[in-house]
Amino acid sequence: MSSSTQHKRTSLFDIPVTISPGSGDHLVDVKGPLNTASTVSENLLLEYTEGMEQGSVGWGCVHRSDLESIMNLHTAATDFAQRTPEIARAQASNLLDHIDQTMQQVVQAKPMSGALGKENDRALFLIGHDTSLENIAGLLGLPWIIDGRRDDTLPGGALIFELWRQRKARAFIVKTYFTAQTLDQMRSSTVLSLSNPPSVFPFLFQLVAESTSPAR
Repeated sequence: MSSSTQHKRTSLFDIPVTISPGSGDHLVDVKGPLNTASTVSENLLLEYTEGMEQGSVGWGCVHRSDLESIMNLHTAATDFAQRTPEIARAQASNLLDHIDQTMQQVVQAKPMSGALGKENDRALFLIGHDTSLENIAGLLGLPWIIDGRRDDTLPGGALIFELWRQRKARAFIVKTYFTAQTLDQMRSSTVLSLSNPPSVFPFLFQLVAESTSPAR
């Protein structure tokens, strides 16, 4: 590589911190050492989970134990940029309202304004981004530990809301949990099954809704 094409090395700590209006699904654009470190750590995560040879992950400098420590930088950036209550409320309240109305539609057994799907649907899948999950988690105050890491939103992770009806009552119970594959399950393309499931983190609260429809 000629000297004219070489890039000057810059310390993360020399990157200036800036905050400006965001675009798209980011209301605020934060740049600086933590944001840059978060992007780098996520790229290293993808190298590892996509099965890149260990000698090539992070230019051969990042091993499994290193990756777990490095991902703390991504979690810290997410806490600040996506889980801060004011940001989470602005970015997730509309989505969470649709989820709420969709469950209410099942409870009431009739169409509801803002609901997605039909009242007799057995399952509904909403495909979004890790930031969508992080915003909802920030709005509801939901922490989780998956594969030993706090609040890490891994590729393919899902936030599940299950609506259960009690057998002898007219009440419904909402059970919520977060699930995702472990790093090693992704790296080895492990086939998931009941005997080898992904990681699951259940939350300790339940929301109860009263049905006004006849028992079905």
